[in-house]
Amino acid sequence: MLFPLALERNTVPRRDFLRLGSIAVAGLDLPKLLAADERKRDISCIVLFQNGGASQLDGFDPKPEAPSDIRGSFGSVPTSVPGVHFSGLLPRTAKVLNKFAVIRSMHSDEAIHERARQYIFSGTKPRNDLIQPSYGSVVAKEFGALSGLPPYVVIPHKDGCAEAGFLGPTYDPFIAGNPNTKSYSVKDLTLPNGITLDEAESRRSLLARMDTQFKQAETSPLIESMDEFYQKAFDLISSPAAKKAFQISDEPDRLRDAYGRTNVGQGLLLARRLIESGVRLATVFQGGYDTHASHEAGTKPHG
Repeated sequence: MLFPLALERNTVPRRDFLRLGSIAVAGLDLPKLLAADERKRDISCIVLFQNGGASQLDGFDPKPEAPSDIRGSFGSVPTSVPGVHFSGLLPRTAKVLNKFAVIRSMHSDEAIHERARQYIFSGTKPRNDLIQPSYGSVVAKEFGALSGLPPYVVIPHKDGCAEAGFLGPTYDPFIAGNPNTKSYSVKDLTLPNGITLDEAESRRSLLARMDTQFKQAETSPLIESMDEFYQKAFDLISSPAAKKAFQISDEPDRLRDAYGRTNVGQGLLLARRLIESGVRLATVFQGGYDTHASHEAGTKPHG
């Protein structure tokens, strides 16, 4: 289940939100869409991806008037839209239905989870001979980074569907890790113990000289990607803005409690911090909806 939660930096018309928010599932051509906007407006977006997909009966279509063997198991609650009910697991979501839309006509011909996720994240049917880039990777390539922050971040981990495909590993997402862990810290955001920033700069300069000599003998897209990796990694560890953005412990306990002390709750709070600091697209992955047995027991904790 795919939820685009935010898409704006400064001002983005609602129509553009709907166009961009539906790209992953409608198969639109994102590169052409981005290139069509000559002003290259900045965009930002938080996506909550619920792996496996919650049952419609236990989410947005509980069918309260259906017989007991058909309707949802958790009851239903009225929403802010008259005549529309959500599952009893979603009382707070039901109150704000006037602020978002539920698309009820979506479907997929892909029965395999991995291929279906690839379809959603790229907007293109999966092929065996070519891996299409995810929308976040396209955004990273088309818009680049701001404030030394990676343009595309995944929380807490990277799924195969979120990779850059034929664009190359340069545009793969930055992996933020799980902000709900004790003493959360981001891998690759700090230098190893005993290494100063000046020493890192010296090592980078030495590596650049060696690379120049090496390239005289052989060049390849992979080597070029490695060069960009080194540069981006150095930009990241030398950026005060990046360190501050990932410092979720700066948030007051009251706000962290409001988001929920869960992996997805803290993940969304971190995503918000990153978007506010300059990350262009953050995807939060939440799993656990692929229930083949003990469905009610497995679904209720995610409500």
